[in-house]
Amino acid sequence: MPNYNINMLSQNLLFQNMSRSEIERVLFYLKPKTRYIKKGSYITMMGDSAKEIHLLLEGCVQIILEDAHGTRSIMSQYLPGDSFMEMLTATNTKTIPASALAVKDSVVASVYYENILKMSVHSEKIWAKILNNLYTLTANKNIILYSHLGHVSRPNIRGKIISYLQEQKDKAGKNEFLIPMSKGDMADYLFINRSAMTRELAAMKKEKLINFEGRKFTLTAKD
Repeated sequence: MPNYNINMLSQNLLFQNMSRSEIERVLFYLKPKTRYIKKGSYITMMGDSAKEIHLLLEGCVQIILEDAHGTRSIMSQYLPGDSFMEMLTATNTKTIPASALAVKDSVVASVYYENILKMSVHSEKIWAKILNNLYTLTANKNIILYSHLGHVSRPNIRGKIISYLQEQKDKAGKNEFLIPMSKGDMADYLFINRSAMTRELAAMKKEKLINFEGRKFTLTAKD
């Protein structure tokens, strides 16, 4: 089994309240399948079977929806230490309704949900922790989903942008902050046409509501 960054994995809610030795035991019994994914490649695609939970060890992954015309919407983005697709494995969903795309060279460890269910044979204590952590993880993902819906449900482009930037400002705890994705991806995440968002950002900058350079933003509008 590959050497895993236990300190990083311990930050993931899946391994919350577990000692290093417990995490090592979990990895031993779950037998993760590690893959090295090139930037621009898919980890999973819409229509694949929903059987695995994926742990991001390196890189950056986005969950995306694409239609027949190539229009892309970003549903969420994950960084090292995060997991994804876990909400689907415990449902009756047989196929994945979205795709997972590596936007940087990435390393992903995948485990079968069925292997988690079988862990009770080896250690009921660790198994109970894993199930509780999966519940917490799913609840947190729902909170993130509600936040996303809060942004995209704003009635106009400016409202969506301000809502998203305010969230990033609150996370940073200061007016100047870095958004976690490119402005093009930000448009896809907010379900905005990229050209329309570029025009709106320029207008907001001219009105001195915001300032930005690359991914660095300063939000000067009143809360």
